[in-house]
Amino acid sequence: MIGLAFGRVRIGWNGQARDARALSFATALAGLWPHLLFGAYLFVTLGLTAPAVLVWSLPLTAGYVLAIPFAMLTAAPACGAWLARCGFCGIPEDFDLPPVLAAIRNEEVA
Repeated sequence: MIGLAFGRVRIGWNGQARDARALSFATALAGLWPHLLFGAYLFVTLGLTAPAVLVWSLPLTAGYVLAIPFAMLTAAPACGAWLARCGFCGIPEDFDLPPVLAAIRNEEVA
């Protein structure tokens, strides 16, 4: 943030780093290793110093430790298809297509 204030950091908008089918482990690791490292540090530190607190910290530490598998799972096309079949993570137009969009879809099919 300080670099932004002094013009030393360039901001760009790149596409998501995914291959043709899903998010690879290497890509997920490259982007989320700091989260994994921080979560592992918290988990080990709490386990050694205050084991009773470790269970209560799971909502925090589990998110960090499981960031890589969660990103890979939610980027998988099969997971997206399953979520769509179950009706999760959709917008209203996914469930009740407005007439304007239905007309466009019918024109494309014809």
